[in-house]
Amino acid sequence: MEFIDFLFAMKPLFPILIAIGLAGFIIKIHGIRNFDKKRKYHPVAGTVLHELFNFHRLLEYSTDITSKRKIYRLLSFNRSEVYTSDPANIEHILATNFSNYGKGWYHHSVLEDLLGDGIFTIDGEKWRHQQAINSQLSY
Repeated sequence: MEFIDFLFAMKPLFPILIAIGLAGFIIKIHGIRNFDKKRKYHPVAGTVLHELFNFHRLLEYSTDITSKRKIYRLLSFNRSEVYTSDPANIEHILATNFSNYGKGWYHHSVLEDLLGDGIFTIDGEKWRHQQAINSQLSY
């Protein structure tokens, strides 16, 4: 009898408990979907801090990572960079679909003082123009 009295005493809380349970279920389902989306990224092989700790042997550190993984990410403070050593991916990026892989503003800002607005630092229409000039000079 005490249990039934307890249930009647809790009757006003049932909608709140149902709402909390439903919210928890939605959050769990949403979390599973986000987890699946996160799984599509390439594995993280290190961070900028790992590179700093291994700066005295940076070439060996990079070689060790690429011997273990053909595609990996390194996390920076404000972005993530994807690296590849797979020859098929390199051909895809540099030859087959070069126009789909822009250099971006960061690459341009770092190399502009050294290389100017040349073919190695620009994207889009400027790059196509430089490429046309380069191909004319090559023949």
